[in-house]
Amino acid sequence: MRLQFLLASLVLPLSSGFVTPNNGMAKTSKPTTTTSLSVKRMPIMMPTQEPMVPYRAPGSSYDQFIGLQSRQLRDRKLWIARYIDEEASNSIISSLLYLQSESDKEDIKLYLNIPGANLRPALAIYDVISELKADGVKIATTNIALCAGMGSLIAGAGTKGMRYSLP
Repeated sequence: MRLQFLLASLVLPLSSGFVTPNNGMAKTSKPTTTTSLSVKRMPIMMPTQEPMVPYRAPGSSYDQFIGLQSRQLRDRKLWIARYIDEEASNSIISSLLYLQSESDKEDIKLYLNIPGANLRPALAIYDVISELKADGVKIATTNIALCAGMGSLIAGAGTKGMRYSLP
């Protein structure tokens, strides 16, 4: 019984409003009460995960959600939109070789937005594109925004007549 009385005496004075902390700004020694709630909202941020899109596998009766880059890779489209270093080069080369192993009769489309690149990783990509062209694979390159430095070399490595650029 005494515990209930003690809890009620602690809770009742606070139930009339919210107590704002005194951060040394107020000149009174009593805490001020208000009926409004001060809430700091999180800023609206861009999504950091890869967008998911529906995909129906051939022969399947249902759709599944897969990542946008995986979906475009199935359509033989590869987006290169980052600075090319060793890690990016390995990812791009493995994707190109995978697409060649799937079908060497169909075209591969590269969409480029390369702000720059390290020399050796970019030359490795250029060599792989040259080898794929020598094997008969047609590679279309489209410059989407910026291809600076070695990115311009990669943009020019596409099959003749299949090199494009957007303004």
